[in-house]
Amino acid sequence: MDNKKIGNRIKSRRKELNLTLKQIADIVGVASSTIQRYENGTISQLKLPVLESIAKALDINPTWLVRDDAPMILNHLNKSENIKKQNSLELILLDSFNKLNKEGKNEAIKRVEELTYISKYIEENTNVIELPKREKQVWEEPGKEHLMPIASHDRNGEFTEEEYQHDDDLMDDEDFWK
Repeated sequence: MDNKKIGNRIKSRRKELNLTLKQIADIVGVASSTIQRYENGTISQLKLPVLESIAKALDINPTWLVRDDAPMILNHLNKSENIKKQNSLELILLDSFNKLNKEGKNEAIKRVEELTYISKYIEENTNVIELPKREKQVWEEPGKEHLMPIASHDRNGEFTEEEYQHDDDLMDDEDFWK
């Protein structure tokens, strides 16, 4: 595969991910102009470590950059690579965020929060813990409503004014709550 086709693959994937030349360059650790030369196919000697780093930054199979018969995406990226990719994206986000003034930062926060309400942008949480279902209480069974506990603050209970006053006095006693 020629350098021009490799460059076109890099550029199309970068644009698909809405990343800038600088963002990819920062992840890879090279100058923006280097990434641009890779994309334009003007580098005569492509360096394998740089191609691998670009592929990781773009979350693609490095072999796909140089071979027509290779799959673009590898489904078996290991966890540490995914963490590195996530950290890189977070660094890009923080770098952009830090360039904003106070008003811009507030606006960015609002917009990111808005995205969390749109299902297509939310990552599915597979770590949801299913809580055990609450057991039915005895007093919830028909005919056993009389077993329902009555709290002392319940005005519908059968309490004297003196008992209510005692509860109020306790609530107002600051020494009692220390």
